[in-house]
Amino acid sequence: MELFMKSVTSQVVDAMRQTVTNVIGTLPHQFFAMTVTTGSENLAQLMYSVMMTGYMFGNAQYRLELQQSLEHIALPDPEEKMYVPDFALGTQKKVAGEVIRWNKITGPEKMDAVKYIEYLEAEIEELNHQVARKSLNGHNELLEYLKTLEP
Repeated sequence: MELFMKSVTSQVVDAMRQTVTNVIGTLPHQFFAMTVTTGSENLAQLMYSVMMTGYMFGNAQYRLELQQSLEHIALPDPEEKMYVPDFALGTQKKVAGEVIRWNKITGPEKMDAVKYIEYLEAEIEELNHQVARKSLNGHNELLEYLKTLEP
């Protein structure tokens, strides 16, 4: 189990923890003394189910990340209206010249400064969207995604 937990994301571990807790049950240990008794075959079956569920969660996490990366493969069009408080995007275009960016493969490449600003604004918008998606309190995106899948 330890090897599996090291090989998956924290979101998968959290989903597994919630699932196992739902299977076994949760009673506050301060108020209840609970003892679980089982046979070795039943325990082996439970461990097998937990492992298979973990692999299913791992595959679902991979599928969710793949789907999200395909949705966001292209940054939003800089021309579309984006709301950022206190700043009017794309209106201050009294910039002239070129920006040199370093490409890890081809080396330096030149880009028009206005286009580069639009690119950066679109990238900021995408990052803000990702932060908002991850900041939902107590929300496990993987479990929510699994609920939307058809059997």
